[in-house]
Amino acid sequence: MCSVSGAMYMEAPDKALLESHPVEFHHVDFDVLNTMVQQEYKEMQKQCNFPDANIEVEYDSSLIDTSVLAWASQNLNLVDRIWIPSLFSKPDAIHFKLGFNPEPPNGWHIGDCRYIQWKYDLRTVIRHEILHGVGLGSSIRYSNGWSTGVNTGGFCFPRLYDTLIKDENNNPILNGCNMVDITNKKLYIGDVELYHPSEFTAGSSLSHHNHPGHLFYYKSMPNTCMHISKYEASMLGFLGLKCSVSPATILAPTLSTFLIPGILFLVLY
Repeated sequence: MCSVSGAMYMEAPDKALLESHPVEFHHVDFDVLNTMVQQEYKEMQKQCNFPDANIEVEYDSSLIDTSVLAWASQNLNLVDRIWIPSLFSKPDAIHFKLGFNPEPPNGWHIGDCRYIQWKYDLRTVIRHEILHGVGLGSSIRYSNGWSTGVNTGGFCFPRLYDTLIKDENNNPILNGCNMVDITNKKLYIGDVELYHPSEFTAGSSLSHHNHPGHLFYYKSMPNTCMHISKYEASMLGFLGLKCSVSPATILAPTLSTFLIPGILFLVLY
């Protein structure tokens, strides 16, 4: 079964900032994008014990002129009444799919992060979506009440990720597909707080952590390059994946070094 796991967004002020500072647009050919995804996954395998994966990549033209930078979907298998990413349970032909906006404002940055200017870093977005692909993504939704899980054969089963979510008193929020009311509650996987704003947003809420300026926050930042930090490593640990995090990565993401009068890009929001 295939299920959408999450997406990465740009907020209106960031989009407007890039559009007010136009730079030369360089289209990234699909073959280059696909190669970058495969290479980034192999690089992340050096940091985390990710299994080998079959990843399908596409440019999604429906994302042009939207606030979505990219999305990910997982293939899931039902194991012991829980939907498990097929990456851990089956040698599927495709374990997860990644879709990318072919035309973000000013195009993608694919070079040395020291020289990024007025663009989003493609490798950062790839890393973020890979985290969704390997298993970080919620099926919880809201429509006149909270619900979760995926139905098959007339029965509902939860996704592994959602079974890991607890409230601030360390109580699970799920019992099978039955949920407690999580309105305005702080929610966690381990010690990592999840992004759970008062207004639920599908694809963002609960499928990301709530630590702005780090890789798995719901939105990216222009002129910024990010890698796996202690927050992402902790969440992955609950999926049984172990990651090493360098001290430099724990402290802060990598930002471009150029200065713009009146704007300080060291402010993370």
